[in-house]
Amino acid sequence: SDLQRALIAVEQRLLFDWAEAFGNQAEDYHQGFTQQWTQPPEPHKLEVAFGRVPEQEHDAREMDYDCVAFGSGEQTTYVRGRIDRIDVGQVGHKSVFNVIDYKSGQQTGRQLQLALYTLAVRRLGMFDADATPHQMGYWFIRQKGFIHGLKTPKRKASPFDGLEAATLSALEATLDEIIPQLADGIRNGLFPVF
Repeated sequence: SDLQRALIAVEQRLLFDWAEAFGNQAEDYHQGFTQQWTQPPEPHKLEVAFGRVPEQEHDAREMDYDCVAFGSGEQTTYVRGRIDRIDVGQVGHKSVFNVIDYKSGQQTGRQLQLALYTLAVRRLGMFDADATPHQMGYWFIRQKGFIHGLKTPKRKASPFDGLEAATLSALEATLDEIIPQLADGIRNGLFPVF
């Protein structure tokens, strides 16, 4: 029908515009990191699923890695997820990686998700064991492209600046404390609205 043809034309135009914007965003992203990295970032893994439970039967195609653990002892909490993209490269002679989560709409990202994914890459050995997280961010396809996901109150950081070791250490300690608390609250039906 005429309506279907019109909707198809609108969809085609929208997809063309998104593709063009994504190309420009990718160029900006690559240029920004090329200035700091001796080997520019390249996509290493896409749609990386983690959350395989070792004791359970599973479809091997479903999960690429085991669950990532947070906390310790009886408070250990196992988490699963799917990371949209992991880029790798080098700064000096050191292997580094970026964790990217794509966003297509107006929804906002949450720093907990990116921090959790970044630690999952490290803890599950998804990349070189000596690799350091350089950045974690959201890629807003309809808007600006790559936006770093961790803002610091001290300074307005560039999306291309690396994460500081102290920040990574604090994130790790915080997630090891808060993830088990959140899971315990969920298991007990505590869903505070705030």
